[in-house]
Amino acid sequence: MLGASSSPAAKSGSSPWGKALLFVTKYVQGPDYGPLTNDSLTYVAQGITHDGRFAVAGQFDLRHPSLPDMTDEGITPGRLNLRLGTAEDDQKVERWLDSQSGDSFSPKIRQIYEFLEAIEIR
Repeated sequence: MLGASSSPAAKSGSSPWGKALLFVTKYVQGPDYGPLTNDSLTYVAQGITHDGRFAVAGQFDLRHPSLPDMTDEGITPGRLNLRLGTAEDDQKVERWLDSQSGDSFSPKIRQIYEFLEAIEIR
């Protein structure tokens, strides 16, 4: 089942409707990857039904209390400052994300799994 681990680390899993890949990502446009913020963090589910007839895709906005928010004035001060763009920075962000409990995100990772497992495809 999807909820066997509530870690945000990339994984594959099965559900009543099919199999899926699940991962955290940040979508950006342009050459500057910039900081990791609550405004850019997304949990993605991409799957296919057991019979191969349907693709299932979901994107869920994620928030974490340690990450800053983007405001008109810039980044919220006093929060974690992680940047993306170089291999070293990307690995640092990946290690940090993988070390976080799924319950520390909002919504909780297990709540996303519960939602995905409740989908019925007929």
